[in-house]
Amino acid sequence: MMTMVSESNRLGVAAGSLAEKYAEKLGLNILTLPFTVKPISQKMVLHNKHNKSQAHIWVRNKLLDYLSQIENKQ
Repeated sequence: MMTMVSESNRLGVAAGSLAEKYAEKLGLNILTLPFTVKPISQKMVLHNKHNKSQAHIWVRNKLLDYLSQIENKQ
């Protein structure tokens, strides 16, 4: 989306961290939204047959650890 915005006279909305990462590379201006945005709640959903799978438990835990690190940085 940001590449398309950079090649047009359109605007786009992206997470601040993502916009900051690519703004200089794509020649984008970062502006503050003129309204407040509610945080988006995310949930992990999986089929019951994977509840006891050690591989799936490992992946879920890795994802949760990574996401909690990101959340703590903000």
